[in-house]
Amino acid sequence: MSADQQNQQQEFNRQYGGGMGGGNPFENMFNGKQNYEEDVKGFWEDLEDMFSGAKKSDSKRGKDISTQIEISFMEAIDGCQKTVVYERNSVCSTCNGSKAKPGTGQTKCSTCSGSGKVFYRQGFMTIGMECNGCNGSGNVIKNPCTSCNGKGFNNNKASEEINVPKGVNDGVKLRVAKKGHYSQNGQSGDLFINVKVRSHPYFKREEFDIHTENPITISQAVLGAKIKIKTLTGETLITVDSGTKDGDTKKLLNYGVPKLNSNNQRGHHYVKFKIVIPNKLNDKQKALFEELSKLEENVNK
Repeated sequence: MSADQQNQQQEFNRQYGGGMGGGNPFENMFNGKQNYEEDVKGFWEDLEDMFSGAKKSDSKRGKDISTQIEISFMEAIDGCQKTVVYERNSVCSTCNGSKAKPGTGQTKCSTCSGSGKVFYRQGFMTIGMECNGCNGSGNVIKNPCTSCNGKGFNNNKASEEINVPKGVNDGVKLRVAKKGHYSQNGQSGDLFINVKVRSHPYFKREEFDIHTENPITISQAVLGAKIKIKTLTGETLITVDSGTKDGDTKKLLNYGVPKLNSNNQRGHHYVKFKIVIPNKLNDKQKALFEELSKLEENVNK
């Protein structure tokens, strides 16, 4: 991610509370910073349970889901609404997450007597381990739900209407809380949408500023002129100062990209002038340039 994209993501996170930022080197291993922290916490809880003999806590957050949308340059500038279609684990509509066939229920595990742990003595130590008969839940299901095969959830297609705010940049991640994978005994994960913005043939963006290159003729550069240029909000008339050189720029205040953290504030638009040298001249143009050349020779004598 470039410096511009990082700045955009930090700005977006501050304003909208989303994003996948952070510098934890184990994020990929544990599917993001939040899951990493929960997995580490779960490890210590399991270790504590092992020595205390406590029943396993099965309250775990559902996994996050990452997907991507592609929008046009102007959709990113003006904001837009998009429908995101993705797959997620959602609660089984038949058993409502109980994992058991309707009309039946769970029974206490006979292996661990409902504790979720089995204990072994090794010398003077007693070690508690997760029960294999019930996977630590303390209960078993003799008649599993046939719709979800006893999982309590199904993988289904889901759709979500996403409001893309004005001014987002390429690479920004939008977060929709609790729209990730379902968790039976905890909170659902989040949905993260990576925004890919297509480039524009005329407008070039740098953070909240816009840069364009606009051609002018030799006479416009020498004498000055009024010319129309395209901006993000439509055409506008600007002044080309007399004596403008190739590569000179003009700054149009508040004609840039809307800023995420403020109302009605925008970046700026920088117009770079490109003097066009004609490849072919008609007879009248040639005569005028020849006359100009003679005048220049006299000035230089």
